[in-house]
Amino acid sequence: IITAVTLITIAISSYLVLYAGRIYPYAAKYLTIFEKKNVRAVVPHLGSKKYEVILFGCDRVGHDLIMLFKKMKQKFLIIDHNPEIVSSLSKKGMKCIYGDASDMELLDELHLSKAKMVVSTIPDFEINTNIITKVRDVNTSAVVVVVSHHAEEAIQLYEKGASYVILPHMLGGYHASMLIEKHGLSFDKFLKEKIRHLEHLKIATNEKKSILHASLRY
Repeated sequence: IITAVTLITIAISSYLVLYAGRIYPYAAKYLTIFEKKNVRAVVPHLGSKKYEVILFGCDRVGHDLIMLFKKMKQKFLIIDHNPEIVSSLSKKGMKCIYGDASDMELLDELHLSKAKMVVSTIPDFEINTNIITKVRDVNTSAVVVVVSHHAEEAIQLYEKGASYVILPHMLGGYHASMLIEKHGLSFDKFLKEKIRHLEHLKIATNEKKSILHASLRY
């Protein structure tokens, strides 16, 4: 009996973990008895606040996007599951909340119907599928940008309603070819490009160091 129960439990658990993102919305209301009463207190209630741009994840791609949104003077909200990143960005005056992109209740609170752009830098197919589905259910005109590391998954994300899918490994080659087309074989032009790139890398590195120091203090 013990062996049978163990084998059945292992088999069921594997499928529950694999399809957790799809199962949770249907089981969520029955699982509240296991949650701590103050568990959602870490996520500020957004109330009636609406943002033109919503960014999920603030890592390598997210850092560049934040700089762009600030330059464009767009009203944007950052959502990240790393409390150190949230704390660091909040201290710099950015609108940032702690949250998990797979949390359906959080997605419902974001007023996605009013957003003009939703960006996910999280390369997780299930999470991005849920985000796209949630947005498209209430907003057919918003630009939805997501990240993927697999061409096959990117095609499926397009079919589900993504406006653009970032494939980092493909964009790297495309960007390099565009630079060569732009600068040709000019040593001086590539030297200027190198200087600009180094400045950008130093800024990004300093951002990561500040977040690491905040994490160590925490």
